[in-house]
Amino acid sequence: MPSINYHHYGAPKFWYCIGRKDYKKFENYVKDYYPKEFLECSEFLRHKTTIIHPYFLWKEMPEISLTKIVQNPGEFVITMGSGYHSGFNFGFNIAEAVNFATPDWLPDYPKFKSCKCHSGSVFLDPILI
Repeated sequence: MPSINYHHYGAPKFWYCIGRKDYKKFENYVKDYYPKEFLECSEFLRHKTTIIHPYFLWKEMPEISLTKIVQNPGEFVITMGSGYHSGFNFGFNIAEAVNFATPDWLPDYPKFKSCKCHSGSVFLDPILI
């Protein structure tokens, strides 16, 4: 029986990632396009209902660090606290997503909020038990 790699199996996945240092610039950029949505919920981007085309972002905000990654079977992509990511699959696959926060990020955690308008919104408790 063949061994199955459970952390990523099948077709590749394409990722766009915005790093931690540029999260606020990105949020301000999106707020300019969706002001009503941000007034309704300050955590609008957590709804995961909107994708900003990366080429528009590059054209209008070339100073933002935007990384493109192709994740192949058996590979990991690690996203960090305060960053944003989006992507799509090249076909059927089984992939797992885990967000990491390093200790130097934890003092900044209280600045971040969770969405209160969606019952399924994720709240992350930074206290390690």
